Amino acid sequence: RIVNGDGIVFNTTNFAPGTETVMHRTVSLDFVAVIEGEMELVLDSGETTRLKPGDSIIQRQTNHPWRNPSKDKPARMVSLITPATGAIIDGKPISEEGFSVYGMGRPHAE
Repeated sequence: RIVNGDGIVFNTTNFAPGTETVMHRTVSLDFVAVIEGEMELVLDSGETTRLKPGDSIIQRQTNHPWRNPSKDKPARMVSLITPATGAIIDGKPISEEGFSVYGMGRPHAE
């Protein structure tokens, strides 16, 4: 889990060139800013948003992976993550899915 209980999590995440997380969802409200390199947020619809240093995004319970599209430059982002009330889709609460926090990165296919 990214968030446990009522606490707020602040973290810095480093991505090696070509790294991508698995598709995942957390029951949280995420404030994310890229501070080095470029990152892409890919929604399960296929929509992709590229973020450059200084860009930020706020998301709540979206199903997504993060990826560093560069072949030779690392990327770094900071996140402030707070617990969120579970959203309801088709009458069912959505839940966390897709990864364990540690070891979630993998090279992405082009």
